[in-house]
Amino acid sequence: MSRKWRMGLTRVAPRVLPDEGRVKGVLMMKLRSKMLTVAGTVLAGIGLGVFWNTVVGEAFTTSIDSIMSSEPKGLHVNDQNYFTIQTKIGNPESATTIPNAAKIQDGPNGDAVQVSSLGQQNSGGAIWSKGKTFDMYQNQRASMWVYVNGGDVNDKPGEGMAFAIQNSSDSAFSGTGESLGVWGVDPKSNDNTIAQTAIQHSWAIEFDTRLNQTMPASNLIIADTTADAFDIGTVDDITGNNTYNGFGYNPTNGKNDIPQTIWGEHIASDSPSNTGTYVPRTQSGRVQNGYDFLVVPHYDTKKYNYYGLKHDGLLETVRNDHFISDGAWHHITLNYVAPSEGSDTGQMTYTFDDKYAANGAPKKTQWTATENISLKDLDVTAEKPNVYWGFTGTTGAPASGETTNSGTENALVAFEQVPGQANVNATTDLKDEKTGDSADSTHPIGGNDRVKLTYKLNYESGENPWSEIKSSLNLPANIDWDQGQITYSDGSEGSTLNTSSISNNKLDVSVNALSDARKQAVITLEGKAKNVSAQDVANTTYFSGKNAIATATSNTFKINPRSFSMSIDKDSRNVNVNADTPAKITGTFSANDTKVTAENTKIAARLTSKDGTVTDIDSDKISIVKNGDGSYSFTIPVDKVPAGDTAVDVVATSSVSSGYTDEDTAKLHGGTVTFGATSGKIIFKKTVLTGKGTTISRDDSNGPWSLNVDSSLASGAWTLSARTTGMHSVNVPSQSLDGNLIYKNGDDVTTLNTVDSPIMTSPQSTGAPTETNIASDWTNDSGILLDVNGGAVSDDYIGEITWTLGSVPKVN
Repeated sequence: MSRKWRMGLTRVAPRVLPDEGRVKGVLMMKLRSKMLTVAGTVLAGIGLGVFWNTVVGEAFTTSIDSIMSSEPKGLHVNDQNYFTIQTKIGNPESATTIPNAAKIQDGPNGDAVQVSSLGQQNSGGAIWSKGKTFDMYQNQRASMWVYVNGGDVNDKPGEGMAFAIQNSSDSAFSGTGESLGVWGVDPKSNDNTIAQTAIQHSWAIEFDTRLNQTMPASNLIIADTTADAFDIGTVDDITGNNTYNGFGYNPTNGKNDIPQTIWGEHIASDSPSNTGTYVPRTQSGRVQNGYDFLVVPHYDTKKYNYYGLKHDGLLETVRNDHFISDGAWHHITLNYVAPSEGSDTGQMTYTFDDKYAANGAPKKTQWTATENISLKDLDVTAEKPNVYWGFTGTTGAPASGETTNSGTENALVAFEQVPGQANVNATTDLKDEKTGDSADSTHPIGGNDRVKLTYKLNYESGENPWSEIKSSLNLPANIDWDQGQITYSDGSEGSTLNTSSISNNKLDVSVNALSDARKQAVITLEGKAKNVSAQDVANTTYFSGKNAIATATSNTFKINPRSFSMSIDKDSRNVNVNADTPAKITGTFSANDTKVTAENTKIAARLTSKDGTVTDIDSDKISIVKNGDGSYSFTIPVDKVPAGDTAVDVVATSSVSSGYTDEDTAKLHGGTVTFGATSGKIIFKKTVLTGKGTTISRDDSNGPWSLNVDSSLASGAWTLSARTTGMHSVNVPSQSLDGNLIYKNGDDVTTLNTVDSPIMTSPQSTGAPTETNIASDWTNDSGILLDVNGGAVSDDYIGEITWTLGSVPKVN
């Protein structure tokens, strides 16, 4: 369909000619390439009533220096000023404060926060984040190591410590003893106000090292009793069976509905400032009410409450087992999942002892639970989502008959990742490039096989970048590494690793900071497995940053030696060249049998191109040369690389033995350049002829005109040229327009005619696929324009441009 302009030139709807490679519109275009081109183109075990025996020695070290020297790698929290350690802690409004026993200890592997000290009785310690840095409406992760011990096996340590999030203050602390600094303090009355004495607007996980299961007898003097009943849990007062219950986490329904007897040291969680956390029980006691005439105290009898604690998400072992206070470092992972849209309930999963302290490798554990957290209880909203987080710890005093240090303990925490900084992780994978399998206990690596080791460092979320990342890569043994690099997900400049610096299977690397703008770094090393029988144990590598530490642990795997092996060289495994140009594939084969020679070994190679075409390489054209070490090198010539991806399957077979055969695969990538998508027609604006010459712009009212060039050339550059026979009348084809099509680029103007005129040349190709819109920077006064002379006659005109793609060799 055509549409006339009121005066002068008109627009004509496009028509497509049947000729192959031509696109035609008002200004018809023909696209032609000078070369054959086609388009070329990432633990939870559940523990319910688990029994596990700890081997306990004669005594624990009480030296803080010795404890810190055994600390796994941790952050230097003192340098980063993450925490507030107030001189006094408690409730400032009621003037019930005590000295803060918490302090930071320095060690060779990082800092640790000590919240309790052995021999320091009835103490309390608390550290809180410097400011409210735990965002309850964002996923968070905390990763840390805890250490607790008494003096020796005869001591009964106490009282324990707690992780807490709270919206109260940076000096918050409830009380010593069984309260652990977070739970309420028994008011020794019947008014049930215990929750009001806890840290307000809080949620806590306790690591309780001392059983508090004293059910007070009747008629005791209430003021003289020591609150010591939290661990009676939900004991049945009627039967008096002394079965002290908490509630284990049930993974099948996500509820705490599995009663568990509280035997000894344990981990549990709940909301300290929630009245429902406490289970009141009534007892009769005496309260002094003056003196008689002989100045003898006079007592009244009254009812009062003592309290058990609910203990949700209860984790424990056998009776009296020191699985927390065993004088060893234990890892804790806290994973918080923010509420879904429209909800005000988050979830915290806590996992205890999930890494080996010796090397940071993952460890199977049964101690894990997932608990709901009410954001209403924390008094946060999406507009004000942040709370404090930190640790508290308390000690008590020895009971009658206990050792001097009983009721006290050394309790320390060392951090790998802290909320409000960077949530990160790292993974590793070792792949046999011949088989494509990841190496593990069921997938061995073949001797002489090429392998690729990958470490991926991932930034998940956080308020700050993961910065100053350093590592000493703990590499698998029995592999000769020959190349390596670090790349980044944002395309920023990476780095090449110097594999000659590897010593004792270790390589030091530094990684650029990761953040929301640069989410991932990938460390890759390539090498060749030694042809030996060997087993490599799992290795853990630390990636230590200024504000977060992540670990990656490799699998245990075997290397199986081969009597006869063949492998393609590293530089030939992926070959990028331009389509229709020659290439070569090189490799080596070797055997333990000296009878194997070039003469009795055949190399067969088969090419399978993208379209399924199969081409066998003539074996007579494959050259074989013996090397000085007794191995043999071969070269496979490929005269013309097909366009796109082509697999090259290589098989080496020696007639010396029926078992002497091996195979490997290389990949050829034939780079191409071709026309891609186009908007089709070029239309020029309606113009009134005045008898004077004028230049007419394109009509882009329906969107700018475009024509893409898709390139996967491995080298060189592509060129684009254009030619035309001009514009002619639609009604009188023999009548030509008095004017010319021109190409304008800045001040340079090229008049198009029947000879190809250069339009543009691309930058040097790298092999990476690119898509270039040749008109992306055209304006009303640049690109293809119509230059009309004064003698032009009003009519509808149509024309054709032939675009031609070519390529030029790489410029050195």
